[in-house]
Amino acid sequence: MNTQTTIKNKIQELVNATEGQIKTVIFDDLSQVNAKSKTEYPLLLLKPTNMEAKDRSLEYFSGDIDLFLFTTELVKDEKHWTEKWDELEKILVPLLRSWFADVPTYVLESTVKVSCGHFQHNAALIGIRAQFKLRLFYGC
Repeated sequence: MNTQTTIKNKIQELVNATEGQIKTVIFDDLSQVNAKSKTEYPLLLLKPTNMEAKDRSLEYFSGDIDLFLFTTELVKDEKHWTEKWDELEKILVPLLRSWFADVPTYVLESTVKVSCGHFQHNAALIGIRAQFKLRLFYGC
């Protein structure tokens, strides 16, 4: 059972299916967004996921997923922010739908909370965040 690798590979598979809509994928924490000087946007960031076993056979794992999708652009007014957030949502929602369609391997265990905002340490970076609980099944 390699939960981090399994989730990372699934995300990469889903990103590849977006046909270039997502340019960069980072599997790390938020501090790495600015550390990558040659980053292409939109950028998908998946924070490392803490998973817990849900049964004695270690076939089911559950964990909180924290995904971010960022783009970079100096945004001067609120109308432009909402347009950018809508563009990012149009990329992220189909990606999540594809992920949740992969039943029984991945099962959504909660609602999906989506929030919009600005990256705290970079005024040109705006994005959306999706948070949800996911169950991963390793069974036969």
